Amino acid sequence: MYRCNLLFAVLLLLTSCSHTPTSDLVASNVFGSRTNYDAVMAAGNIQVCRLSIDPNAPPEVDGRRYVEGEKLPASAAQAKRLKAILANPKSYSFDIAKGCGPTYGVRFLFSPEKAADDTPPIALNLCFECNILTLTRANNTLGDEDFDNARAGLVALCKELFPRDEEIQSLEVMK
Repeated sequence: MYRCNLLFAVLLLLTSCSHTPTSDLVASNVFGSRTNYDAVMAAGNIQVCRLSIDPNAPPEVDGRRYVEGEKLPASAAQAKRLKAILANPKSYSFDIAKGCGPTYGVRFLFSPEKAADDTPPIALNLCFECNILTLTRANNTLGDEDFDNARAGLVALCKELFPRDEEIQSLEVMK
């Protein structure tokens, strides 16, 4: 009986010390809160656009001045793939910090199927130069994280969404 209890205690200790990322870590670090996470996962309307920098535009993400290109709808299958990537804790590198200043090139916009006109969407901004994403709403940062482990899936999805965009098509799957 003593051996059984000792074995159980050791196993409990080992599993509680695990550093496996969880959906709670994703919700808090990447999305800023469980509410934001749930809003993105429930979004029925997902659009995507390219971003460019314009020195005359009002400042937004990280003080940069971005202009959105044409907004394209993501299909149901593309939305499902994107949400699966974003929900997967293994998509992120929670234990590293990068010293680069991201320049976002792609933005996904998440809103409910029937959003109120005054409800701003949650924006997912991707930088493929340094594999950093930032989530914002109304120019307020909700969360950010390194997505090195999800790069291949996000690059493939963006290549599918922007088949005529030379810059997107030239992205390497691994960087």
